[in-house]
Amino acid sequence: MKFANMREASQNFSNITRLIEEGEEVVLTKNGKPYLLIQKLDGDDLEDYILAKNAKVEEAAKNHQPGPSLDEVKKRFGV
Repeated sequence: MKFANMREASQNFSNITRLIEEGEEVVLTKNGKPYLLIQKLDGDDLEDYILAKNAKVEEAAKNHQPGPSLDEVKKRFGV
């Protein structure tokens, strides 16, 4: 884990992104205190984050009822 203040991050953002691409986590500080955590994330991580942070999304996912299958729809409409 690396630390940088906001000014350093602003002036060296390409270096920060390189570190993150290499798997480092970077904590940005503001006025000497931790302010932001930057880390690499992929699609699965983003989905997990959204579900963990948004109760409405999580509730909707729990209550989701699957719709009819494609075969059922075709049969219903005579296709």
